[in-house]
Amino acid sequence: SFIGGHIEKDKRNSLNHKMGNKSRLDLSDMVDYDQTMIKLTDKIRHQCHISEKNCWVWQGCSNGLHGKMKIRYSNHAGDKIVKFVNTHKLMYLAHHNLRKLDENISHLCSVGLCVNPAHLTVESMSSNLSRRGCVTRQQNCYHHPPCLL
Repeated sequence: SFIGGHIEKDKRNSLNHKMGNKSRLDLSDMVDYDQTMIKLTDKIRHQCHISEKNCWVWQGCSNGLHGKMKIRYSNHAGDKIVKFVNTHKLMYLAHHNLRKLDENISHLCSVGLCVNPAHLTVESMSSNLSRRGCVTRQQNCYHHPPCLL
């Protein structure tokens, strides 16, 4: 169940287990990929609040750090597939017309619930974590692309 829009801790642990490799998102088996992604991204956008930094802040379910949603689709074998996905990763895939993502996605804006594709980039976990210094110092960003302070 949900508490204040967040997943309870025991449900969150179960959700993270179901997601497996946290960086991996594979939708290559999705039938009608383009139509399904249009529907999913429209659903995500309608559940967002636009902030003054132009973040599209997800208002739906979250684990306290990133937006989460359950998606359902049919694969090429005709099976019904259910996956729990990070909303920002789904938006990144859709924006870049990708079907699979094995990399880490960083938020240039440092807002974990932001799903604005312009605020998302692929980079290593160490680069992602180093962005925290820019947010706390609010100066002299050396990252490429730069942090959105």
